[in-house]
Amino acid sequence: MRSFKTLWPKWEKRLTSPIYLISLVLILIILVVGFNYYQAQAQKMKNIIQEELSGIAQLKAHEIKQWLNQRKADAEVMSKSPFLASSVINWLKKPDSDLFNKIKERLEITSQAYSYDRIMILDQERKPFISIGEEAPAGAPDSFGPELKEALSLAEKTGEVILTDLHKPRPQSEIHMDVVAPIFYSEKAGEKEKTTKPGAFLILTVNANRFLFPLIQTWPIPSSTAETQLVKRDGDDVLYLNEQRHRKDTALKLRFPLTRREQAAVRAASGEYGYFEGYDYRGEKVLAHLTPVPGTSWSIVSKIDEKEALSSWKSRSALIILFIIILTAAGFILAELIWQKREKANLARLYLAEAQVRESRELFRVLTESSLIGVYLIQDGVFQYVNKTLSQWFGYQPEELIGRLGNIDLTHPDDRAMVADYNRRRLEKKLQRIRFDFKALRKDGSFFFAEAYGSVIDYQGKPAIIGSLIDITERINLLQEIMTGEAEMRASLYSIADAVISTDVHGRVRLMNPVAEKLTGWREDEAVEKPIEEIFHIINEFSREPVANPVERVIKEGIVVGLANHTVLISRDGTEYPIADSGAPIFDEEGNILGVILVFRDQTKEREAQRQIIEAREELREKNRFLETLIQNLPGMVYRCKNDRNWTMEYIAGQCWEITGYESEDLIENRRLSYNDLIVPEYRDYIWEKYQRVLKAHEIFEDEYPIITADGKIKWVWERGRGVYDAQGNLICLEGFITDVTEKKKAQEELAKSEKEKSAIFAAIDEHVIYQKPDHTIIWANRAVADSLGLKPEELIGKKCYELWHRRTRPCDICPVAEAHDSGQPSKKEVVTPDGRWWAISGYTLKDERGEVIGMIEVTSEITERKLAEQGLKQSLKEKEILIREIHHRVKNNMQVISSILNLQSALLDDQRAKAAFKECQHRIKSMAMVHEKLYRSKDLSNIDFADYLNTLSHNIFSEQLIKPDQVQLHLDVEPINLNINKAVPLGLIINELITNAFKHAFRGGRKGNLWISLKKTDEKTVELTVKDDGLGFPKGLDWKKAESLGLTIINTLVEQIDGKIELIPDGGTEFKITFPL
Repeated sequence: MRSFKTLWPKWEKRLTSPIYLISLVLILIILVVGFNYYQAQAQKMKNIIQEELSGIAQLKAHEIKQWLNQRKADAEVMSKSPFLASSVINWLKKPDSDLFNKIKERLEITSQAYSYDRIMILDQERKPFISIGEEAPAGAPDSFGPELKEALSLAEKTGEVILTDLHKPRPQSEIHMDVVAPIFYSEKAGEKEKTTKPGAFLILTVNANRFLFPLIQTWPIPSSTAETQLVKRDGDDVLYLNEQRHRKDTALKLRFPLTRREQAAVRAASGEYGYFEGYDYRGEKVLAHLTPVPGTSWSIVSKIDEKEALSSWKSRSALIILFIIILTAAGFILAELIWQKREKANLARLYLAEAQVRESRELFRVLTESSLIGVYLIQDGVFQYVNKTLSQWFGYQPEELIGRLGNIDLTHPDDRAMVADYNRRRLEKKLQRIRFDFKALRKDGSFFFAEAYGSVIDYQGKPAIIGSLIDITERINLLQEIMTGEAEMRASLYSIADAVISTDVHGRVRLMNPVAEKLTGWREDEAVEKPIEEIFHIINEFSREPVANPVERVIKEGIVVGLANHTVLISRDGTEYPIADSGAPIFDEEGNILGVILVFRDQTKEREAQRQIIEAREELREKNRFLETLIQNLPGMVYRCKNDRNWTMEYIAGQCWEITGYESEDLIENRRLSYNDLIVPEYRDYIWEKYQRVLKAHEIFEDEYPIITADGKIKWVWERGRGVYDAQGNLICLEGFITDVTEKKKAQEELAKSEKEKSAIFAAIDEHVIYQKPDHTIIWANRAVADSLGLKPEELIGKKCYELWHRRTRPCDICPVAEAHDSGQPSKKEVVTPDGRWWAISGYTLKDERGEVIGMIEVTSEITERKLAEQGLKQSLKEKEILIREIHHRVKNNMQVISSILNLQSALLDDQRAKAAFKECQHRIKSMAMVHEKLYRSKDLSNIDFADYLNTLSHNIFSEQLIKPDQVQLHLDVEPINLNINKAVPLGLIINELITNAFKHAFRGGRKGNLWISLKKTDEKTVELTVKDDGLGFPKGLDWKKAESLGLTIINTLVEQIDGKIELIPDGGTEFKITFPL
């Protein structure tokens, strides 16, 4: 090894040169930039994980809160229901079985509809008198758990609905939660009505394993370690409320002291929320987000193991580090190459002055032998010179190459044509110099990647190629790795089979994948920033009418929207693609819509596949017919084979291809595959063992078994054959016949299935089915008929139906079978027997090709339960009508409560504009509440008398708006028109806005005037509403359809909602005319 003193002068010269100094600066910059990029990417990955965990935790907390609120709402609605409250109190005062059954029926419906494990009602002494679902605990109320007892006391004290915490009342019980609601009743005290303590208590019991725990345990993306925990503080411990993914039987059992501050659950129970890096109950390092469940003592911990979360980042980080190392090494190598190139140039110029060729060649040899790269000289197709580096790379000694081999011989066959072409072009002076990469072939047959640089010179009076060679295998491998990584990354983003378009909140395109480019006909760079309607043009496949773009609805409503069936996408070039799609909103952390993701796919292949399936079925039927004809003539193939495990075929004649899908030559001598390969694997040992036994006994072998044909299908074949023996009895070979019995096998299976199904169907049905001759003689009857007479089915054959049932000598006068026989048409009647049972009797005829009756079928079924159910349904509809009226009443009351709250809140405000806004909201709420009031007072729950509603609404608004009497005169011209709630509510809001706007703008400053309101039909399907005033008039030049005021925006939006049209007529005031369909 050379000493430092020997090497240092050379490297000192290098390091002091400008080339190396610049190279060192660039390398330092690469290292600094690479380190900063590495840090930024690591932090970015953690931020992404933090956002995901935060979104999941907040979503779970919100869903749990909604679930708890729904349970409280159910209890509150039930406990305050006039029907339930009055029924319970009345029953407690005077027990009545009918009233008890009604209460029980109502509770059973609620229990089934909302999946409550138990619904109990307790009396004032807290003793259960009714329990739906699970039975009430024995010894109640003393046997109630402490959680339920505390909730009952709190509900009685506060009069509000109380939720217990998750608990197990008994060790063997499942974890559940009780919802306690007091039921009040009133007593008369003189002339005043006062409320006493609760007359009863309603308890709803819900199993946490049904919804709450599954809700917590679900995770939106696949993960092997991620989970969500529901925890709370219990004294000085944190208690896990739900089952954990990695440890069983932990709900309400697993706990840790609050001193374990490294655990995420401990931090959450201590009230510390947000992103956290620490450990979980297993001691594993995790990334987590902690958030409280509003209104509870619970906290949500959404966590994932750090190893899994950062697994993808570790591979990426290794790639980044490797890339930085490569760039650093490349910088040094480049500097070295430039340095050496410059040095060689200097040396060449130095020795060109030498006149002696010998000295020049010696200098060349010294330079090349000491070079780190391969150097060569080629003349007449062979090497005239190679340095040691080059010969060592190829595994040769220099003397083995010089004068014997050329660069073509050291080139891999894949690249020899290219290298030969470069040699020719350089020697012909078409190329002066060239640099290229190729695969170099070593002496041992292995190869490596090399970069060759060469030019043409005159050597000893003849053209020659001189050049250098660099081993670039590591560079090529690294580039291939980088390119593969980039390709995989891009493939992950753009290889989705469905088309994807992303838009911003204004519906402008932000991103398109290649599938979307293909289907729309737009390139991504062309489509960006264009409106989605211009890129995504869709119509109905049959009506050819444009279809509403789902992006608009997603942005407007913030929900996932799917396209209707039979939607067609019109590409840019006019090509039509049947598609199916859905649009989903993109939300930020605060729930604001950032844009829309539109995913759709081309259904052309699906449609084509459906068509091909139909055609294939028809083709299959035709082939089966054709094969049946062929089988009649030559039903199989004859063969001769060896007795080995492959059944090696020596001779095949007949329908080999038709049966197996292979030509005879494919199977003979196992050229392509053996016959044993065709046999389904499960049957190979069975066939071999069976045939060996038969052959040993010198008997004929025969069996049916499945084979796998060339197209992958399964066929059943029947084989029969025998062994061929020599004079000594030694087995020579097997000869036999094979035929396709697939159709026979299927027919046998279908026949067995059909007979079995027919027998099972007629034996299982309760209806009486009788097949009769035209003279009513029974040919066949099912078991139900025989059981009704106490006979066997075969005992009925040959008898007349009217003899068996009615002891008559002729058919009954009302017999529908006789009527069907006489009329030739099916006949059906419903009759009631003296014992009160209802029967449905149907008669049908069977005719031959001449239209003559050859038989009759009688089907009889008892419909007593259906008749009773119809009566019960009518009674149920009456009760549901009462419930719907109660719903409308409660909606009206709730809206009045909201209006009152707004009124109280506005009283605390000093800002007049804010007060006015609150007042406008009250008017809008009142207009909607009035619709519900009219509905529950109306006989028709689906429509209201809008004329009466309009009269009441307008007078109410006038009474609230007018400051001076007779300031504005109201003129109503209203026709009686009934409208449903979907029209009445928007129309009420429109009228409210128009009247309040008139007072606000038309009659300012105490101006007097008139207001006309007209509602009438223009035809049978159209209604016209006119609101007109003679006030100040609408400002000129103001585009009222694009005005930014809330009132006009509400009016325009609601007119579109009822599919109406609005027109402004500025004629001595302001007149709005609205037409809409009924």
